[in-house]
Amino acid sequence: MGLASHGLADQVFDAMYMERSKTHDAALGWAEGESMDEATDVVYAQLVGPREPPEEWFPGAVFVSLYAEAQGYTVSEETMSEGMFWLSVAIAGVGALSEQEEVVAEYQRQFPWASAHLTDSAVPGSPPCEGELVALYWQALWDRLQGEDGFGERPYLGNAPADGTMGWPTTENHPDALVHVVVSRGLAPSSVSDTSVVVTDEAGQDVPVTVRVFYGEASHVLNIAPASGAWAAETDFTVDVPAGLQSFDGATLESAHRFGFSTRPPPEPSPEPIKEAPGGCGGGSAGLVVFGLSALRRRASRRAHSAAASGKV
Repeated sequence: MGLASHGLADQVFDAMYMERSKTHDAALGWAEGESMDEATDVVYAQLVGPREPPEEWFPGAVFVSLYAEAQGYTVSEETMSEGMFWLSVAIAGVGALSEQEEVVAEYQRQFPWASAHLTDSAVPGSPPCEGELVALYWQALWDRLQGEDGFGERPYLGNAPADGTMGWPTTENHPDALVHVVVSRGLAPSSVSDTSVVVTDEAGQDVPVTVRVFYGEASHVLNIAPASGAWAAETDFTVDVPAGLQSFDGATLESAHRFGFSTRPPPEPSPEPIKEAPGGCGGGSAGLVVFGLSALRRRASRRAHSAAASGKV
C-alpha cells in the first residue's frame, strides 16, 4: 500500500499540479533549474507542520522473498534498512528546513504559484485532492486482493474537473484547461488514442481532443486537451470514456465513465470547490541531507537524555 500510494500520488501531482506550475512558474524556479518537488515539500511542511520520522519497521524476510519470487529482483534486508534510514533523513530534513524562514521564503520565490496553492482543494493535483484519490486507490487495491478481476468495482478513481463544474478555463494551449481522468490500474498506452475519449459540446457535436497517458507505460492518469488549443467559451461539454481501455497487464476496462463541465461562468454564489480533482515526493539536495542528519541527531540526543532522566537506559 505504501509503494502504491507513492506511485499514484506522484502521477497525480506531476500530471496535474506540476504541469500547471511549469507554466505559472516558468520564468522563475523552472528557468533557474530548481527542484519544484523539494520546494513544495518544504513549503507544505511549513503550512501543515513538520512530520516526525516513523520508527523503522518492516517484514524484511517477507519483502526479500516477494521481490525475488514476484519480480525476479534481488535485494537484502540491509539495503532496505539503509533506504528507510535515508527516508528518515529526508523527512527530518524537510521538517528542519520548513522551520527556517529564509529557506521557505526562497522556495516561495522560486515557485510562487506552486507554493500558494498546496492546500487549495480546487486546484487539480494539490495534496488534498491527491489524498482523496490515494484513499480510493487503497480501496480498489483491497478489492483486488479479495479476488476482484480486471478493473474490479472501482475502475475510475476520479476526474478533474468534477462533474458539473462551471467556469473551466478556456486559456489557449495552457495546462489550466487540461481535463484529467484517473483509473485504478496502470494503462497500456497502445490501447489509448485521441479517439479513446469522446468529448461533445452542448449541440452534440464531437470536439476533437488529444489524449495522453501521462507517464506512458502503466500510468493511471489521462490528460485530455482540446485539439484546437482551447475549449470554446460559454459552452457545456460532456466527456465520455468508453469501455475497452487495456491495463498494462492485460485487464480490460469493462465500464464507461461520463462527466460534464462548462466554460460558462458559475452563478452567484459560486459552487463548492472541485472535490474530485485529484504531490509529489521528490529528490533531495545536499542541504536537505545535512539538515536531515542534524535533525535526526538532535532527536536521538533528546530521546537519550529523556531515557537517562527516566532511568530507562
